[in-house]
Amino acid sequence: MDRPLDFSFAAANYFHRETEVDGISLGVYLLRGGEAKADLYLKKCAELLRYQQELFGRYPTDGYALVEIPADETGGLGGSSEQGMNLFPAGILPDDSFPLLLLAHEMGHGWWGNLVQAGDTAVLDEGLAQMTAVLCLEKFEGEKAMRRFLKSGIPAYGQSAAMYFARFAGPNEKDWPLAATAVGSDAGSAQHDIADTKGMFVYNMLREKIGHEPFVRGLRRIVQDFAGKTVTIRDLRHALEKASGTGLEEFFRQWFDRTGAPDLALEATTSPGSSGVVVSGKVVQAGEPYDVPVEIVLASPGTRIVKTLSVSGPSTPFSFRVETRPEFVALDPEYKVLRWTPAFRNAAQLGEGKALSSVGRTAQSIEKLQEFVAKAPESLEGRHRLGVSYEEAGKLDLAESCFRAVLERYRSLDVYEPAVSLSQLHLGHVLDLAGRRDDAKAAYRETLALPDESAAHRDARAGLTAPYQAPVRARGPGADAMARLAGTYDNDKGLTVEVTMDENGILKAGQPGKPPAILQWVEGNRFHITAATEVVLEFVGSPEITALDLTIGTNVIRLPRKK
Repeated sequence: MDRPLDFSFAAANYFHRETEVDGISLGVYLLRGGEAKADLYLKKCAELLRYQQELFGRYPTDGYALVEIPADETGGLGGSSEQGMNLFPAGILPDDSFPLLLLAHEMGHGWWGNLVQAGDTAVLDEGLAQMTAVLCLEKFEGEKAMRRFLKSGIPAYGQSAAMYFARFAGPNEKDWPLAATAVGSDAGSAQHDIADTKGMFVYNMLREKIGHEPFVRGLRRIVQDFAGKTVTIRDLRHALEKASGTGLEEFFRQWFDRTGAPDLALEATTSPGSSGVVVSGKVVQAGEPYDVPVEIVLASPGTRIVKTLSVSGPSTPFSFRVETRPEFVALDPEYKVLRWTPAFRNAAQLGEGKALSSVGRTAQSIEKLQEFVAKAPESLEGRHRLGVSYEEAGKLDLAESCFRAVLERYRSLDVYEPAVSLSQLHLGHVLDLAGRRDDAKAAYRETLALPDESAAHRDARAGLTAPYQAPVRARGPGADAMARLAGTYDNDKGLTVEVTMDENGILKAGQPGKPPAILQWVEGNRFHITAATEVVLEFVGSPEITALDLTIGTNVIRLPRKK
């Protein structure tokens, strides 16, 4: 390295593959997995490296290496970017699939953080590495996959708007402006995570404001002008203004200098006009207003009209004339603007409803989920989960109504979420349980035409073979059994998990200083986080609990219980 940042190396008995990408040496060094895994990662890393070089120019070192390291020595590390190589604990990288976002992010640090340095402003290195992952996701999996990730995250990579609002933007949480400079480790950790969640979303809004090509030109200019130097927010704004010919001072003031995000609500009515129908109303803002362009979609099955409204001030009126009365009038259904939603405001209720359902407390689950749906009627996941609880309670008509509401909204607005495929599958279940076999078969066939979520295709094929029968559910642990799981678990290597039980008998787990996550029962002493099902917690010991096994992907970390 002609400009070394730090000394780092990895040495082990590696399974190794190597190739060359446009003059850059690319190597894969694995501790686990065989030839198929090595070939998969070599191929996919080559695709990422080519595209990132299209975006930002030549990779800053003469080689890039993906390297596994022993998980026992890394604490809670998910990945680390060194000069010319990324380090990942063994077990983080799956054998048969490629974690595109994780690899794209860490590779992006070659430019953002290693070549161009950010000082103590996380959004300039961490945020731009995360934005690199967003660009790669759009390139290789499409715009819809990108928008789904920006809003809600994906399994094993939950950074998203949902995480930002859950962890930082609420009234009792500690939020920081994106332009803030970190002072102290707690502030640095928080700003790192805010850059990975809010930061990437704001960068994508900025890209859509000025256009993809000017956005990339501006970033390439930063790479050229600040290689080996420290960049500032002001430098970034000037580069993007020059590349786009657009003044961005107000955008940066709103999104980089303030905490929080807009809180918008739609009020709309339809009435007959002299010709056609008039849809009128207003978008109201709570708190200090933002100036933002927001889409209002007027939709029915087969018809989708998009109007853009420039929202400013506490209330912005609108009036649109259309030929036919729309079934749905929706505010920003694709979630292109980072903003509070009723679902984000009340996310804890949804998690509690799922947790209560998991241990067989169906009546309490229904009550909790009814409250959530009343507050967040546009939430597809909330209505789907309420439908599942109705199904478990034998209230088939109510369950069918919930599942059909999810599907009708999807077919009109064309915004996909996992709840869509699962609602289509469960619609088949309730139709089978109601003795409507032909209708159930049609529902299963339609499930197979949707993306596969949580083995929906497997279960739909089973439903086509034989009528669905409700399984006998295992009885979940009672309050006394769960109370004995509460405690502090620590491996003395930087990873601590605190487990508590609240007044409603719901188990929660979290790291010190961070909001706890609600746990959903799986079986025995196994639970997973409701918002991240790939994170599994299994309590070890009987009758006394002595340890917690934390599983992330295939990586298992044992945390002894503290006395």
